[in-house]
Amino acid sequence: MKQKILMMTVAAMSLSMAVPAFAAGWVKNGNTWYYTDSNGEYVTDAWRSSGNDMFYLGDDGVMVTNALIDTGSGLYYVDSTGKRVKDCWKELQDEYDDETYWYYFTSNGKAKESGYLTIDGVKYHFTDYHMDTGWNDGDDGNTYYFGEGNELYKPGWHYILDGGDNDYEPGWYYTDTKGKILKSQEKKIGNEYYVFNDNGLMCDGWVEFVDDETICKYYRLGNGDRMDGWIYHDGEDSFEASVEHPEGWYFLKSGRPYTADYRTTKISDTLGIAKINNKYYCFDEVGTMQYGIVKGSDGTLYYFGAPEDGAMKTGRVTVEYDDLYDYEGQTMYFNTSGAIGTKGSDFTGVKNNYLYRDGELVESASGDWEVVVVGGKSYVVNEYGKIKTSGTIRDDNDVRWRVQKKSDGTGYELVKID
Repeated sequence: MKQKILMMTVAAMSLSMAVPAFAAGWVKNGNTWYYTDSNGEYVTDAWRSSGNDMFYLGDDGVMVTNALIDTGSGLYYVDSTGKRVKDCWKELQDEYDDETYWYYFTSNGKAKESGYLTIDGVKYHFTDYHMDTGWNDGDDGNTYYFGEGNELYKPGWHYILDGGDNDYEPGWYYTDTKGKILKSQEKKIGNEYYVFNDNGLMCDGWVEFVDDETICKYYRLGNGDRMDGWIYHDGEDSFEASVEHPEGWYFLKSGRPYTADYRTTKISDTLGIAKINNKYYCFDEVGTMQYGIVKGSDGTLYYFGAPEDGAMKTGRVTVEYDDLYDYEGQTMYFNTSGAIGTKGSDFTGVKNNYLYRDGELVESASGDWEVVVVGGKSYVVNEYGKIKTSGTIRDDNDVRWRVQKKSDGTGYELVKID
């Protein structure tokens, strides 16, 4: 097979070698070296030795210098003296695309064609004899990155600015012990968990996971470590999540927020209550902590205080925050005991001589003592919601009334005293 010479710049040379006395061997014609066979013919397209070195004769029989030699079974390089190089790097121009590439010629002079090669303790990768730089999608389906020195990145964190010709974004990437860029996974590194997208970029903020169910987790902005406990989210767009997370407080377990469907007791399709550090909080379907008056699916009311607090309030309270139901300023009473869903729910009945209906304090509308019916039972209340179960009262018209139990046992009534 005729062999191919990829010519570089040819330099003037001076070759000193011993010429054998026999007919076959090296001959010099002017400044040009040839090799003749036993018939006195010039040898072409072949390697011949001189001492411990190899030299190449071109198709015209002239010894080649400064050129890549493609023998069909490998690629070699001869320097300005014509000697085949070995164990060295060469930066050479490719004749097909005029681009400059680095080649490495091994101990037998053959250029490394493909795959990995460790040189002086540093790992490199080659494709079609060219040393790979930057991003490289390997034949094994993995992605690798070669740094400023074009060496394979060692295991660990790397901030990469060069996105190359692919969709890789500047940011933090992590390579494993084989130099692979971690992709499409959550990984424990040291004592923390991090997550990487399909290109291997470390994600932060809200990240969406799609498997049997779609969930979101939160990773610290900038640093990327998975967070636990309380966080305040400013409402900015999430990194890798299609679900909007409004501004507010969230409570995370292994990065995942408590929601109406996760680690809470549901009080409606979109709301759930959870006990955290001996306090009770309410979260919606994406995990935003609720505050103020909250209503369950059956109309039951709960009160979770101020936006910066969010803890369930029980007992007698004055509602200060209510953006939805117009209870602001109302005096209300919420159950102080019971299971989740019962504790903190609105109370109907009498507590400490005050009457409540669905949590609201029931007051006399007339400003005087009057009878009201709550839960099918009659009560005598004044303008402050306080009840009276016995004795007499005098109204604004100076009429006296006696408070007594009704004969049918359904509460109390007022009987005028003549």
